Amino acid sequence: MLAEAVSPTGRGRISAFHPSKEELLKQVVTIRRRQERRPTWIPRVDRDGKPMTSAAVRPPEDEREPDRPLPIAALSELGAVTIMLPAAGQERPELAMVSGGIGAWESALFTFLGLADGAPATTITIDAAANESLIPDDVRWWSPEAAQPVPAAQDPGVASELLATSPTLGGVPVIDNSSDRYEVVVDALAAVGDWRHSPRWALETWDPGDNAATLALAHAAIAGWADERRSGVVVFVYGGAMRPDEGLVGVPSPLHSYVLVATRSADGTDTVDTVHRVNLTCPGENWCHRGGCPDYDVPELAALLMPAVTARHVAAAAGDSTHGRWADSYHRLYGDGEDPDYADRVLEHLTSTLARHGWAELTPPGKAAWSRRCYVVASTA
Repeated sequence: MLAEAVSPTGRGRISAFHPSKEELLKQVVTIRRRQERRPTWIPRVDRDGKPMTSAAVRPPEDEREPDRPLPIAALSELGAVTIMLPAAGQERPELAMVSGGIGAWESALFTFLGLADGAPATTITIDAAANESLIPDDVRWWSPEAAQPVPAAQDPGVASELLATSPTLGGVPVIDNSSDRYEVVVDALAAVGDWRHSPRWALETWDPGDNAATLALAHAAIAGWADERRSGVVVFVYGGAMRPDEGLVGVPSPLHSYVLVATRSADGTDTVDTVHRVNLTCPGENWCHRGGCPDYDVPELAALLMPAVTARHVAAAAGDSTHGRWADSYHRLYGDGEDPDYADRVLEHLTSTLARHGWAELTPPGKAAWSRRCYVVASTA
């Protein structure tokens, strides 16, 4: 009875008859934190049963539980990467990621490509020697400077180039040389949600064709997509370059630009079913890590990708604005989730969005009105 009274949700269960002082104190801290971070839709009453209308008080920053590291090896071709998750997620089993699923992919991609570490207005310097070291010896016709390879988790340029050229990702064969890849990519881009943008990548190097100095700038954008049949995640890497004699060019050579689409299994699980890739530009056989990429000729892709490019400029301007209003709005809408109420706001938004499309929320029978709502929805159609 004591365990149920202290832990009515069944999480963090303590010894029923002989709880230790440490167990009791831990439960008190957990209950206090849950009360302080409760969603606004949960009514709150005082010890006399009267409603409390005052807003919840956030815990001081120094009292917040530190984030917990979670290693992810879903993209084995790039190596393991450690992401940081809110520690409170340990009390939220419904937020657990499926190993190797789309959620793990997306979390890893955000970290690999720098979206988790900086705002769109900032700049990340790409390691030129590390990117050059990716080129196979039998492809490289020049003598490179000695350089130690850099893990993909430490350099977004290395991570992006591996995403652009690896024959498999997460152990799934990448389809990039058949005509049906265009249909999959176009369908995904037509059903894409809001894009999240990486900081600017800056790479100072040289062009292997004419040995000219090159300043390449690139960006990554990641978005989820879903239509009536399938869903998944999209990665779009694009950019440009400048050379002393030629001026500006519309490709980020010697980096690749590409669209990568990972599709979730149709059986309703989070398993990655297929991976399609369209390489938009390639630095050529003398620099490409696989000796050249398949050509593409689908003009429709340019129009579908343009919103990601233009939205990135606005995102950078909002994050760099001297008026705090725009920076605050951008962080509120597209922030990294450090706010303790962030997950609940996302679920609230999901619930209201689905309700407008004829879905109804299901509440488990026998649960009191103050219990956490069950975010399971079923179509009324």
